[in-house]
Amino acid sequence: MNQLRVRFLHSDSPVTIAEPVLASAWPHVKRWLDAALDNEFSLLTSTDLFHAIANGKMALRVVHIERVMVAAYVTEVVTGGRGSALNVIALGGKRLREWIDPLRKAWDAEARDNRCRMIVFMGRRGWRRIFAPYGYVAGPPTTVRML
Repeated sequence: MNQLRVRFLHSDSPVTIAEPVLASAWPHVKRWLDAALDNEFSLLTSTDLFHAIANGKMALRVVHIERVMVAAYVTEVVTGGRGSALNVIALGGKRLREWIDPLRKAWDAEARDNRCRMIVFMGRRGWRRIFAPYGYVAGPPTTVRML
């Protein structure tokens, strides 16, 4: 496997969260992001994410455990008249229990760095249970009508 060039953002030994060079990381993380986006309510594809990351509208982060890439996620900062939120677009990988706490700390730091009032993500129902011990609560209900 090619060595990835990364800029380290958070280290909670042995877990490291980094911002990789998109072109070198993409072949390794695309399958995780595809799986995260694989639901009837997602309007985005991994191709959409790739272009948004390349254009600086979203950010790709990778999670390593002892130099082994185990997960990836994509974020964006959404801003309105009442403030900003760190929006987690997609999160996927393996060995979740080993990196959930460092991930939470990295999200908190990224949100603070961007002066965000909150961190928001939508996804599988199981995420609520997994993130509840870290202070995450169910947000406003979402109503969808498929056409």
